[in-house]
Amino acid sequence: MLASAFDGLDDLVYIADLETYELLYANRACLQSFHLQDSAGCKCYEVLQGLNQPCDFCTNQKLREHGRWAWHCFNPLLQRHFDLHDSIIDFRGRRARLEIAYDVTRHVGAKRSAQHGDIEQLIAHCARLLNDDDGNRHTQLNLVLEEIGCFLEAERCYIFEIQGETASNTHEWCRAGVTPQQKRLQHVPQAAYTRWLAPLLSGSSVFLPDIEDIASTNPVEYAYLKPQGIRSLLVEPLTVSGSLFGFLGVDNPASDRVQEARITLASISKFMGATIERFRLISTLAHYSHHDALTGLGNRHLFRQKLESLGGPGAAILLLEVNGLKKINEQYGMPYGDELLTRIGDMLGKLGGNGRTFRLSGGEFAILWADIAQADFLDKQQRLQSFFSGILGFSAAVGGHWLADGDSPGQAYTRAEKQMYRQKQEYYRQQGGSRYRAEMDDMLRLAQPGTLEQMLDDGKVVTYWQPKYSLKDGRICGAEALVRLHHGGEGLLTLFKRLND
Repeated sequence: MLASAFDGLDDLVYIADLETYELLYANRACLQSFHLQDSAGCKCYEVLQGLNQPCDFCTNQKLREHGRWAWHCFNPLLQRHFDLHDSIIDFRGRRARLEIAYDVTRHVGAKRSAQHGDIEQLIAHCARLLNDDDGNRHTQLNLVLEEIGCFLEAERCYIFEIQGETASNTHEWCRAGVTPQQKRLQHVPQAAYTRWLAPLLSGSSVFLPDIEDIASTNPVEYAYLKPQGIRSLLVEPLTVSGSLFGFLGVDNPASDRVQEARITLASISKFMGATIERFRLISTLAHYSHHDALTGLGNRHLFRQKLESLGGPGAAILLLEVNGLKKINEQYGMPYGDELLTRIGDMLGKLGGNGRTFRLSGGEFAILWADIAQADFLDKQQRLQSFFSGILGFSAAVGGHWLADGDSPGQAYTRAEKQMYRQKQEYYRQQGGSRYRAEMDDMLRLAQPGTLEQMLDDGKVVTYWQPKYSLKDGRICGAEALVRLHHGGEGLLTLFKRLND
């Protein structure tokens, strides 16, 4: 399992016994990097660091159960920089350290260039990082925080996002040896940063050269800052879509770099805001490509994806379509129809239990269950059938299928659809009359490619021409064309009528 999980990675992964330092596993990238044929019997400090005794920076004693230690190192054998993540695992009955090393040599080089360059170079470099369309937003922001923190010789650099009456630390970089604060700085009450809001909302920064100056005047703010080891800080607003999204800050920057810090944060915060806005738009587009804008339910595209992944036996599908939705909209108006569809979606979500609800189009909905007992499914189908039988002022056609051995998702959908259309046909029969209605496109499947052509070939479509006479002289002045369909037990249905003068 380890081989299949880690051997495809370019990152270096190894597992070492906590007591003996024996290498228990190394992935393919690790073996190739250190020119090893096999890791069996090797000591991690010998083959990975070229030492004859355990490394003085080993994390074995620093690790705790269910915890992780993140750090940075330079490997002398490979002459490359790595960010490492260590954790304790149980490996074949032995307590071991799992280490994953990410090669960050390129980023360290960029950081050093920025440090030895000027502000313009740093800002340009960060802008390139943020505008990398192939990058991951979280990684991009973290890399930029590191660039800023190193350039300003700060101890921490971070992003806070404001959500209502609280703010949360969502991204953080810390200098080696500095204790991370991100976990404890979630949902910080507004009272801790109330004094900052006015300048941030106006687009100005907040600078505290010495937090001891606010110990007596702003005790709540001081109580949050002091335990973090903060002596001074600079905070710049992050604006997204014209509104205050949060703030970008640095703790304890070098005292001789305060002016540089102001310029740096003011410039980079603009690029950060634009990047966050771009990712939010991309995320929104991705969401609505899979979700219905009116109800928030999954749409037909997402339904097809989830349907294909169903595996029986035990999976199930249920289809529901509102009867006479066009008439409802005409009679009560579109806002009423939209509200009705939203309520139906909510009701299906509740009645469907652990099933997933979708709005496919118009008044058509679906529920998918990945695993449900057949009796439970049949009970839910019956309850939905009764619930939407007309007692709410409208009715819906319902069809469903529980997947047994050998059933494919496509077959299940077809059977559920046929059952639903039989109910829909019955609904229109009960409405009386044989005249065609727009809703019958679905019932007769006229919208499906090839259906009407096949009816024409089978001779089921008949045209009648009825003459029109002039009252003045009795001469024929036009005709009425009637196109009718022979449809089973319903007899002749009028599909089309046109007057020709």
